Amino acid sequence: MLRIKLHRSRLVRALGAILAVLVFLHLMVAFCHMVLHIRVGALTQLVDMDMESNLPTFFNALLFFIAAALFHVHGRSSARSERWGWFLMVALFIFLGFDEGSQIHEKFGSFTMRLLSRSDMDQGTLAWLRNGWIIPYAAAVVALVLTLGRWFLRLEPLLRRGLLISGAVYVA
Repeated sequence: MLRIKLHRSRLVRALGAILAVLVFLHLMVAFCHMVLHIRVGALTQLVDMDMESNLPTFFNALLFFIAAALFHVHGRSSARSERWGWFLMVALFIFLGFDEGSQIHEKFGSFTMRLLSRSDMDQGTLAWLRNGWIIPYAAAVVALVLTLGRWFLRLEPLLRRGLLISGAVYVA
């Protein structure tokens, strides 16, 4: 069996360094655009964190896949009765990685907006739903909370707190 030894501090430093480079490049593009009034179109498309299908998006998808792999390792080492929660988290994070990389949420948003635009709501009322993907994803979050709630509360307090903080940082 293949054994992989991960050094947490090295992994955190490597991911932090990649993030720092991406943030620096994003700020450089913003500075060129807003202060120097220089158009750096190709670089903007490559590193702008407000855009999709670029290096920051790839990095974000990679983070989801790394988290899924770590959840899988943790699930395999957990008690049998607790594994299902970890493996559901693996499936969720694999989906989120693919979603981030292929913009599935954007497709959900377009679909949701088309459905709502055929309703009696006027366009002004729908303006707050500029990101229509929030509706189906919010329903999925509610379903996940109901499904994983007890499992999550049985996790060790330190692990539970770390997962909550990680989720809050990501959403914010």
